[in-house]
Amino acid sequence: MAIAMTMAVRGLSEDPPLDRRDSGPRQVADRIDLPGILGFAGS
Repeated sequence: MAIAMTMAVRGLSEDPPLDRRDSGPRQVADRIDLPGILGFAGS
């Protein structure tokens, strides 16, 4: 569990801050992980 927490904290700190210019519908759709969502739903 400690390894997962370390990886989560490290992963969160690497995400760039969102910019208001990047919040349009097309930019949001480009960031969505559709294969990941479908794989999670299918499992």
